[in-house]
Amino acid sequence: MHSRNPTSPGAPPALPWTLRPLLSVAGVLAATVLSALTAVYVSGHRLWPTDGVEGPAIEPPLRALAVAVDALGEPFGAVVVIPSLAAVCWLLGHRRLAALAVAGPVLTVAVTSALKPLTGRVIHGDNLAFPSGHTGMLTAVGLVGGLLVGSRITANRRKAAVVAVGSALACGVAMGWAQTVLVSHHLTDTVGGLCAALVVVPATGWAIDHLPQLGRT
Repeated sequence: MHSRNPTSPGAPPALPWTLRPLLSVAGVLAATVLSALTAVYVSGHRLWPTDGVEGPAIEPPLRALAVAVDALGEPFGAVVVIPSLAAVCWLLGHRRLAALAVAGPVLTVAVTSALKPLTGRVIHGDNLAFPSGHTGMLTAVGLVGGLLVGSRITANRRKAAVVAVGSALACGVAMGWAQTVLVSHHLTDTVGGLCAALVVVPATGWAIDHLPQLGRT
């Protein structure tokens, strides 16, 4: 089954071949949304006059849940979540996916960090906000986790696609909710972070799958 990968016949690809068309479409759509939002904020405009939140929108115990989700995007949470996911991928024989489990979230955060000073959008004074790195990181983790689970569903491409994309969206929405209700980000900041992950992770996976081939040229 995995021998269809021309770059390394014995290794499962980071991006299953059957899911690449869907991931490509998702990446293009996400890039379009991210580019549009970036252009809006670079120009100094808002999407609507009340874009954003004014104060905490929830009380305990939901607030405690939001704080717990938020913690997954903090450095101390990331250093647990990312290596753990990579280790699971490695132990299951998905070495390329293990590399993506590390590179995908890290590069997603790098992209969001690079875009923040470009857009100049702030919250709570001078804290750069767009796009949300927390949301991007957890979306990336969710997508890689979904790819891992989806790779075990080799008999049903549709189910594998639903698992991969659904996992990414679920994680992104969960973190976006936490960031918004905790007033750490505007809602559209989290949309930008989610879109960044849907662009960066598939592109990084494609690069990982082609590294051996590039090395022979």
